[in-house]
Amino acid sequence: MKICRFIYLSLVIALSSANYAYARSDMPCSGKNETLECLKENFSDIYDDQYYKFLMIIGKAQVAALNCNSNEKTAAYLGIVSKIGDNLEVEYGFKDTLETRFLKEKTVCLLDAILLSDDNVKEIILGKYLAKPRYIKKKEVDAILSRYMEQEKYKEMLKRYSGK
Repeated sequence: MKICRFIYLSLVIALSSANYAYARSDMPCSGKNETLECLKENFSDIYDDQYYKFLMIIGKAQVAALNCNSNEKTAAYLGIVSKIGDNLEVEYGFKDTLETRFLKEKTVCLLDAILLSDDNVKEIILGKYLAKPRYIKKKEVDAILSRYMEQEKYKEMLKRYSGK
């Protein structure tokens, strides 16, 4: 009788492990789909159900964006803002990176990537986030952006969203 219980328990554990592994492989953004685009498509689900994977994907995208080797990669990272919604944790983390890393240290990279972004992303970053900064003073944001207001490349975009 004990041997039957042992075999039954072993079988249950083995099937549970196999089922869990199978379920994990079917989760969104697993394996070769562990990308920023997949995260954007499944933003809330990944955040709620696979928090560490969420952080890992965001972290990799952030590093690539901050390297500024590709305006497209930086723009793709900035596109996260359209998915944040009411998620304050992600919003505050994004604002911290936006204000203290991009705006202060890599302004041209930031502006070039914003130029590639859609109007919704531009509105959120320039019209909402940088209009009401959390980590640096508004005067500092204005001073940094004002250095680029007269550059033809950025002039229209910065005027449109700054309200000037």
